[in-house]
Amino acid sequence: MRLLLSLILTFSFLPSYALFGSFNKIKRGPYLMAPTTTSVVVRYKTKKETPTFVEVKELGAENFTLFKDLVLEKNHAIEISELKPDTRYEYKIIAQKLNDKDKKKKVIKNDAGEEDFTFRTQSSDKEMNIWVMGDPGIRGNPEEFDKSLRETQEEVKEAFWNYVEDKKEKQKAKGKDFRIDFILSLGDNAYTYGTDKEFDEGFFDPYSAIFSRKPFYVLFGNHDSGLNKSYYYYAARSYPEPHGIYYDLLGLPEKDAYYSFDRTNNGKNMHFVVLDSFDSIWEDYNPATKNYEAVWTEDSTETNSMLEWLKADLAENKAAHPDSWLVVAYHHPAFSITDPTEHQIQQDIWSQWVDAYIVPILHEHKADLVLNGHVHNYQRTYPLSIVSATRPKRDKPMAPIPSFKKEFVEYYLKKLEALSLPYWEGKVVTTEQTNYTKGQGVVYSVLGSSGAAFKALPGSPRYEDYMFTVATQKSGSVILRINSDRLLYKFIGKTGEILDEFTITR
Repeated sequence: MRLLLSLILTFSFLPSYALFGSFNKIKRGPYLMAPTTTSVVVRYKTKKETPTFVEVKELGAENFTLFKDLVLEKNHAIEISELKPDTRYEYKIIAQKLNDKDKKKKVIKNDAGEEDFTFRTQSSDKEMNIWVMGDPGIRGNPEEFDKSLRETQEEVKEAFWNYVEDKKEKQKAKGKDFRIDFILSLGDNAYTYGTDKEFDEGFFDPYSAIFSRKPFYVLFGNHDSGLNKSYYYYAARSYPEPHGIYYDLLGLPEKDAYYSFDRTNNGKNMHFVVLDSFDSIWEDYNPATKNYEAVWTEDSTETNSMLEWLKADLAENKAAHPDSWLVVAYHHPAFSITDPTEHQIQQDIWSQWVDAYIVPILHEHKADLVLNGHVHNYQRTYPLSIVSATRPKRDKPMAPIPSFKKEFVEYYLKKLEALSLPYWEGKVVTTEQTNYTKGQGVVYSVLGSSGAAFKALPGSPRYEDYMFTVATQKSGSVILRINSDRLLYKFIGKTGEILDEFTITR
């Protein structure tokens, strides 16, 4: 039975704030991010700029603990800390009106009409259950989102949580507990220009009831950057440093474009790495360089910050936990079947760079699973090893470029022609379909269909042998269940059918 917790907003402003008039209200959220065993970040947007407080208490306890956010702003982020692991809490969001003589707390609702919320801190000893969404935002005119895509988004969400409820009942009958611990989004959370309104309508509004209870991690996709059809304006960039709308709303921890976090089960570590495959391909910012958007290569004068960080992070994890599970997420896939007549150059420049520089690092450190989005269908490889090879030429000519894309495509085509990026060819380790052994190879999943799987893609000689499955125009999301001895992966379609699954065991 779902426990309810109360979201109570009592607004009290200093006399100088009297121009605000009526009580404030929540316009976005609350939503939970950066969860740990002892903390979580509560984020929300108020209708007007106001200082706020969050009161938190263990469910059933009498006394609240107060956390302050006294900055005059609309977007709020408060870290709730010093909590107990694997414990359910309730919280209240408050602003006190000091000229209110009776000082009574007044309950108001957020835009979704909700008042009651809880969260549970992360566990340090239980199996982790993770909801993975790829490209969960939906396309559409900024003024009115496409109704059919909205329906698909809702169907994917409903199918997943129906699966969870069914699993919960089955586990309860066995005297066991089952819950989703956190959510991981694989980028392109907003379409098409990364505006504040698009994030609300395409991401926060559809998942608001979930995000208020289940914390999530997120990564930076090309549409989150807000790259518009003129290809000059960006709503957010992680280059030369993270800034803009995406990072104002979702940039945790500390507005990092890439980061890692850990969980444990029975003393075994689970290491998760989130990377930026969009903006980190450029050379580090150098004001003296005329073309500061030169693609980073091994011949660049500067080191690549993300690659150096990644090497250090994985080396540290390996030294501390030699047998750790390693799950890596970034937006642009290195291994996928792509349509040679559409979005070819946009995908190539990022995906080729990922193949050249990220893939060999992940194989060196024996990653178990790589999660990608960007391509709007579902694909999954067999376990792969890699060998250095010569990059194959295109098997089909490019289609005519639409006029509004022409300048952009030609710009990046010139960049590609000037590059000589290393190329790593994937080699199938085993053609077993569902049961793998840890260390056997890296499994790559391309999940770009949690919002809408609108790409029916042809096969490609380069990759069709690598893929166990390609489910074109199949919408869905993934559940990952990881404990000390097993990683279980299931792709759940929008009708509730399990369309793909495999297990990696120690």
